Amino acid sequence: MIWAIAAVAMAFLLGTAAFGVLSTILQREQTMEIHLDEVLIAQDGMEWEKYNIRWQGNEITLPAEVFRNGRTYDVHITRTPKEMEGVPMMEVTCRVSHDSGMSVELTQLVEQR
Repeated sequence: MIWAIAAVAMAFLLGTAAFGVLSTILQREQTMEIHLDEVLIAQDGMEWEKYNIRWQGNEITLPAEVFRNGRTYDVHITRTPKEMEGVPMMEVTCRVSHDSGMSVELTQLVEQR
């Protein structure tokens, strides 16, 4: 009888531990998916801004909100004119954030033509 109780307790303990590990894995997967989406959206925004500064002028074309994988991300792009050694440059910053509180910010200098 004592062996049966010990076996049931051990099975319950292992089941609880397995559930905890699975829950943690799923949470981390979701967190990493959000982070990856933010990085890819920010990279896309930076590429569009480089193209627009060089060839189109001063239009910011990426929308303020991007919908990807069932989530909405806020995109903020700012431009700051700078001059480095007499060369006109534009500092472009792209910040992508999500309701979860995570955010990614990329900054790059682009030569103006």
